[in-house]
Amino acid sequence: MPVTGLASMRRAFAELGVDMDTKALPRALRKVAQKVAVVAARKAPEDDGNLRRSIKAKRVSKRTATKQGLTVGFVVAPMSKGGKPERTEKGAKPASVYGAFVEEGTEDQLAQPYMRPAADESASSLSSELRVELSADLIRTAKRVYKPKANR
Repeated sequence: MPVTGLASMRRAFAELGVDMDTKALPRALRKVAQKVAVVAARKAPEDDGNLRRSIKAKRVSKRTATKQGLTVGFVVAPMSKGGKPERTEKGAKPASVYGAFVEEGTEDQLAQPYMRPAADESASSLSSELRVELSADLIRTAKRVYKPKANR
């Protein structure tokens, strides 16, 4: 779903001397991605709770974003802590590994989708939420830039 109005916001930030792509856009996208992560965690099946706890929003590298034709990007998925394998009971798989099997199913287990339904549920509001976050950031930036100087 395309986000309308980004070009005019980018111009407004530029008039304030701020590059929207380096500060405001990542901040706004992080907030929106975290909301999707909350929805996904709520929809994830609860067995021992590891899968739900592992669902996070994480910024992708600039290189990865550029390959996708993006200025900045985030991924919402089950993740291990700090990108390292989680410590689990002997023989148990980390949630970041088995999350895809739960979502898609296996030959022995029926699919229990949680990421796709979370994305579908969140899709209609993402564009407007992103505009709201960027607008709020624009207002904060304008107040900071045009802050009255104290009399000496």
